[in-house]
Amino acid sequence: MKRRLLTYLSLIIALVLASLAVLVFRPGDQINPLSFRKIKAGMTENEVEEIFGRPGQIITVNSKAWDGADWVATIYFDENGLVGPTMFGPRETFLAKVRRWLGLEPRLPALDLWDGNMP
Repeated sequence: MKRRLLTYLSLIIALVLASLAVLVFRPGDQINPLSFRKIKAGMTENEVEEIFGRPGQIITVNSKAWDGADWVATIYFDENGLVGPTMFGPRETFLAKVRRWLGLEPRLPALDLWDGNMP
């Protein structure tokens, strides 16, 4: 009886640890500061989608947002469909808070590359 209880307890602990490892060390999202720094004024929407790995969500006629697990990028396009002003900042989810509390991920400041030109 004691051996069976120890076996079940060991299995439960192993499952909990494996679940935490998957959550903490999950594959990276393409909406991140490194990807955002690749976005340059004058790029096309297709080039932005290639960097972020997916299409953005339409906000207005000439702006789109890319929501990642931990970051949000908003990009305005000019009348020619080229990148204009951009904004980028953290989305602190519960999991991001836990990773920050554990020291696995530092809290990064928002990267605000807004150039003041409103489309």
